[in-house]
Amino acid sequence: GTDVTSGSGSVTIDNTHPAPSITASAAVLTTSTFDVTITFSESVSGFELADATISGGSATLAGSGTTYTLTVTPSADGTVTVDVAANGATDAAGNANTAATQLSVESDQADDPVIGSNGGTSATEDSAYTYSITATDADDGTPNSGTITLACTAGCGSGSWLSLADNGGGSGTLTGTPVDANVGDTAVTITATDGDGGSDSESFTITVANINDVPSGSVTITGAATEDVTLVASNDITDDDGVGTIPYQWKRAGTAISGG
Repeated sequence: GTDVTSGSGSVTIDNTHPAPSITASAAVLTTSTFDVTITFSESVSGFELADATISGGSATLAGSGTTYTLTVTPSADGTVTVDVAANGATDAAGNANTAATQLSVESDQADDPVIGSNGGTSATEDSAYTYSITATDADDGTPNSGTITLACTAGCGSGSWLSLADNGGGSGTLTGTPVDANVGDTAVTITATDGDGGSDSESFTITVANINDVPSGSVTITGAATEDVTLVASNDITDDDGVGTIPYQWKRAGTAISGG
């Protein structure tokens, strides 16, 4: 006769296609790049950057298994879309992925503030100097924080004749009154900073012109105005511009004394 061997078993048929989903951290983004996460319902292989379509930007891809990350760089402000088409990756059973629902993100890149005014480059000793500063920001409102802060980052502070008042709303006033010690050049830098960390700076030099300062002080004569008595004239005259030779003339009853 013939021997016959029999047995039984089960076979699991996997015909489930891995499904990807696409997510981003926010619907409106203000940074120069942002990450998009692609999550498959099961581990897949063979998924490459070419299997994702990015409209309005470019991207790099990292990841494996069930999770992949696209780092997207928008090409301009506007809508960026990310698509994952079907059949780009397969699971362990060889089932190809299904297509994902498109992700749409608004890119609104943060603009730097702009100082639109120009500081005056001349001043005069003992006269008030004023510069009205104006700065604007295209991001003045949602979603970016366009609040502008103005500061004098060079040429002001302790020991300087200049100070800046931030009036808010991108407006400020640089003021000061130079004295004789400030005659010459003062280098100034004004910086505008917004809530996104963007900034703009304006640097200029103020040249302070000298004026001829009026001397102060008095002349004192000591000694008795009598015959054969020597009179001595002295003074405590000072001048911010410096005291040079001080000429003098002795007079008697308003008439110059010869040789005096």
